[in-house]
Amino acid sequence: MAQSLLTEDILFRIRTNAVGDADPDIIALLRHAADTGLADDELEELTAAIAESSFPPEEMGIRARRGLSVVKLAETYTDIASTGGPGSLTTLAAPILLTLMGERVLKIAERGTPAGGVDVLEVLAGFRSVLDPIEIESLARHTSYIHARQGKRFAPADATLIRVRRNEELMASPDLAIASLVAKKIASGLSRCVLDVRIGTSGNVGNTIEAGIRMSQRFTRTARAFGIDAVCVLSDLRDRPPTPYLGRSEALRGLVAALGFQAPPLHMCLMLQLCAEALSLNGHGPDDVYGIVTRARQARPIEALARLLAPQGIESSTLERRLLDIEAFEEIPIPAARGGTIQSVSPRGLKRAVKDLYDQVHPDDPFQVWEVGLYWEKSHGLVDKGEALGTIRVHPDFAPKIASAIPAAIRAAQEAAAIGDATPGPLRQQLLAVVDQQGRLANSPPSDHHSSEPTPTELQTLRTRAATVLKHFRGGRPFFVEFAGMPRAGKTSCIDAVAHFLKSAGFKVHSPTEGASRAPRDLKRNRDLASYNLWTLCYALTTILEATYATDHVVLLDRGPFDAICWFNYLKADGKIDDDARAAVSRFLRIPQVRRVDLVLVLTCNPQIAMEREQHDRLADAEGTVTNLQTLTALSAEYCRSAACYMADFPRICVMDTSESKSIRSPAYRSLTEIFDAMAAEQEAI
Repeated sequence: MAQSLLTEDILFRIRTNAVGDADPDIIALLRHAADTGLADDELEELTAAIAESSFPPEEMGIRARRGLSVVKLAETYTDIASTGGPGSLTTLAAPILLTLMGERVLKIAERGTPAGGVDVLEVLAGFRSVLDPIEIESLARHTSYIHARQGKRFAPADATLIRVRRNEELMASPDLAIASLVAKKIASGLSRCVLDVRIGTSGNVGNTIEAGIRMSQRFTRTARAFGIDAVCVLSDLRDRPPTPYLGRSEALRGLVAALGFQAPPLHMCLMLQLCAEALSLNGHGPDDVYGIVTRARQARPIEALARLLAPQGIESSTLERRLLDIEAFEEIPIPAARGGTIQSVSPRGLKRAVKDLYDQVHPDDPFQVWEVGLYWEKSHGLVDKGEALGTIRVHPDFAPKIASAIPAAIRAAQEAAAIGDATPGPLRQQLLAVVDQQGRLANSPPSDHHSSEPTPTELQTLRTRAATVLKHFRGGRPFFVEFAGMPRAGKTSCIDAVAHFLKSAGFKVHSPTEGASRAPRDLKRNRDLASYNLWTLCYALTTILEATYATDHVVLLDRGPFDAICWFNYLKADGKIDDDARAAVSRFLRIPQVRRVDLVLVLTCNPQIAMEREQHDRLADAEGTVTNLQTLTALSAEYCRSAACYMADFPRICVMDTSESKSIRSPAYRSLTEIFDAMAAEQEAI
């Protein structure tokens, strides 16, 4: 951009926070940055000027001695931040989860709508969110979690510029988001940060994975220029809200669920991935990360949260009373206006519905509102007309006050859900890609597409793509695809459909029988899960080694090294083996000679639906050793946790939820697309 737009005069006004809401020079700068972008040196200059606004004129001497950080921390603190978007739990729950994992977390943030992290905590009476630098330094000496409002001492020019950006509709600007985010980290004295880069119309980054990667690489580069190690995790907000919990009361419920590892699986996977990246950034290896995450799961959520919030004024009884109040809310269903398939759900549309209710409760100060929220249940799959998409939840004392606004809020929520006639496809994973502190892709992202049940046109495109991939196949050894996941998620059926398609396209495919079906009968009957899984693991490894030098193009494994890692992690958690045995198996399965899998497809499913599938054609509903609700629930959580902890050890891991899939065609289509994406990426690398 032209140098004249970022003049010394403008930089001085930003440093001194002497910026008006209608300042034409500032508006021109922001608009140009949003439309055209800033050069690297200009972005760094803008970031430094915003951070420097932390120091009033009378403290410039301190500024000269201390640099741009208004807080000096004796220990290393980390933050998990995001690029914005309504209704997310990642910047509230993930940092607290990270603290339970033994790390120190400092968050400096402004309030948000319908629920920013700091104002969710402000619904707890007594919470001190306004802290000056001296108070933060004092707290940091005896607590590992601090969450404070940005206020006037932490890059106040940032709040001013954000206000101008909102007025001018310039929030969706990657460069301005980077300057804002990095400036706050500098002022807070942080040296490490993990950023949730939200892809979608509400995430302030862009609507494509490519845009998110570019923004992530620029963020890590800018952070590195100021001595901050940063990792970016790209998440998918293109056609659904980032969490079911919308509003401050609901976010508090969601926080407790996440701390108990009970949040919906795909959301839980994303939060664990953010924590795993932070742990890795702080020097922990994959096995360390897994052990740390497992120990955090043993915490009692409410007790742990009360302990962490106590230094900022929250008493345990206050937290418990507020949670009891929220659980007693009245629930008003939001019925589907028509039947069909949910194609997408607009986070902005749901935000508008919640905001309309907020205006009825506290029209003068929406940041006080906690008495009403929205829990959104359906973001995917088939719905009948009148079926509940979600519920409006309201404090009984306030229900009469907002009664007149309920119909409009229900209509806004209904309009947020686009319902069509197509057959539903598999629910996409929320995690898209990871960009490390050097700006490198740490794993291969999936293709930028939205898939439902494949149409004839999509299948023809897939066949054309298959021919292209086959023509350029690298040779040398087969491409190994592992189908992992819990029982009754559809692994075997999906493998059959994928193998049939690949063979029809000319690929030589080997899909060996799953080890479970070949295990000795007496071993199965004995119900010794440790021995049984050792047997199936050895069978899988034999299959891999035998297939390595075969002439097949693709080998489809029904359970392999990743699945075995998940099972032995589960067996340790269930007390069947000790941690030394678990760690030994995990390390062995990740050595290069064993870990030859090019793509892991993890199929998960709602445990209740898995049980229904198990019992569908049976006359007796007796539960099995594994196919029971308790074990399936534990396994579902384990697959998500392991996917987050071990992602760096496998070239590509994709998690697919098949709960809403009515046929195997949609997960098979998604699997084939992932296979061709991974093979094409490998060919490009060569």
